[in-house]
Amino acid sequence: MTLRSERIAADPVTTVEPRRPEHDFRIRFREFGVPDGFGDRVVCSGRFLSYPVGILPTRSASGGYMQAQDSPFRPYWWAFGLEAAGVPARPAVGTYGRYEFEALPPVARELTGDLAWLADLPTPEEWSIGTEPVTKLPELEAACDRLGLALPPVFLRFMRSPALQSKIRSCTACYISVDPVPVEAPGSDGYLIRFLADQQGCLYWYLYLTATDHAVVSSSDFYGGPESDDTERGEIDFCAESFESFLYRFWLENEIWWAANEGDSMPTDAHEYISGYQAVDGR
Repeated sequence: MTLRSERIAADPVTTVEPRRPEHDFRIRFREFGVPDGFGDRVVCSGRFLSYPVGILPTRSASGGYMQAQDSPFRPYWWAFGLEAAGVPARPAVGTYGRYEFEALPPVARELTGDLAWLADLPTPEEWSIGTEPVTKLPELEAACDRLGLALPPVFLRFMRSPALQSKIRSCTACYISVDPVPVEAPGSDGYLIRFLADQQGCLYWYLYLTATDHAVVSSSDFYGGPESDDTERGEIDFCAESFESFLYRFWLENEIWWAANEGDSMPTDAHEYISGYQAVDGR
């Protein structure tokens, strides 16, 4: 089968009409010759949805997790469309869309850090985000130690286990890409550690790590190691309160996409998740 990113072609600039009038669903483009005011960013072959920040979620935090309102970054969820699964609030607007964070359904499972929910899942035949040991992990741990940073145990557990990594597949061919050098996050007192990348370099996901907590953020900008000279500025979005919550949502949404678009079995958790989106959408 062809890659998801090859299936999606950019459409002319359009407006997606909102179902809830308090949110602006206008689609805007980055300024590559586009007049000021149309701004922001084009991701790969598509567009993204731009929303003003609404009321931030107030989910419980524990074990060094970070809530959206405590993050220095604006909260958005970067992903693909889920209209085929009955979620009109998630139109396909390109390879990835940037969707409002506060509309995300809550994580239905209790996440304890042992990844038992993931270990019990079947292993897909293809499109897994990782199947090999992360060889740069010891180097990353040493770099964090020098900075007085502690990597979340659940992050280490996942990255040390090809068996766990292989259970998560990506419809946009994302893959594990661990940077062994933490990079200072612009405009904050934390560090960025890249751990997941889109196959075409459209989007990257980072562990955002401070001395006391962590979250997952995303950006279409590449933040590498000290040899990189492009880390002064960049648009970074908060996308998950913890590494495990990101992992769970990333897994679930991908499985929903495969079920809705390729006829695979819909995971048990999917029905509650889709219903949660439909409730927010007023359906």
